[in-house]
Amino acid sequence: MASSKNSLLYIFSAAAASGIASQFIDWYSNREVSTPKINDDITEVPRISKDKVADFFASAVERIARAMVALEQQLSQYKGQIPDEKLKQVMVQQFEEELQEYQDSTLSKINCSEKDIEIAYIYYKDEDNVKQPSNQLKNMYRAITGEVTDEIPADLTEDLFAEALIEYYDTATNCMKSIMTETESSRVGQDQSVWINMVMKRFQIEHESACSSALEKYGLHTEMISSALNKFKGSSKVISTFAQCQNKQQNEFASLGLV
Repeated sequence: MASSKNSLLYIFSAAAASGIASQFIDWYSNREVSTPKINDDITEVPRISKDKVADFFASAVERIARAMVALEQQLSQYKGQIPDEKLKQVMVQQFEEELQEYQDSTLSKINCSEKDIEIAYIYYKDEDNVKQPSNQLKNMYRAITGEVTDEIPADLTEDLFAEALIEYYDTATNCMKSIMTETESSRVGQDQSVWINMVMKRFQIEHESACSSALEKYGLHTEMISSALNKFKGSSKVISTFAQCQNKQQNEFASLGLV
């Protein structure tokens, strides 16, 4: 893995991870990071445009999701033979290596430095087309490392949670549709069960990050859904919304040939 110290990924840091990619998540989560490399109050317009920053992250999400699906398929044969913690370490290491390699090759192509992309990210981080893919990347990393919290926000009401459920299921369904569209060409000449398995493996990884990004404004992530459902189990609005969302998704998945 590349050993660059001034990596874009200092923006992401997670305390439990030791690689370069670890730094991206902590910074984004507003945790304490010692001696940050760049001041957050950047006023000068960066040399990299907002659209290029958005494309940078969106392409990173797509590349790493594919790599993680392929790796997970390879590691599945070792389930039960190797401790899950060891398998997770392999996934985390591969994520970091893929992200570093992607960064290095992409910045070389567009003739930009790591500091250029760091500055541009900080400047545009609150723009929707930058925030969404960068959040997806952050949540994908957290899903792989298992670093999440299950504490339900105290101000989460049943109305807000019902709204969050709708957004959660719609995001998951749209994620599946997007994956199927992107992989349609590889379906030709391939055994149907093999293709479906590949689609589901990719969905497992991509929907986690996409849905967590969608839920972030409610103070939630995907692993908190069951806890929140339990909290509002006496709410007729939440239970009916949950049932409607499930039925809608099942029907849409059936129309795609997945049920």
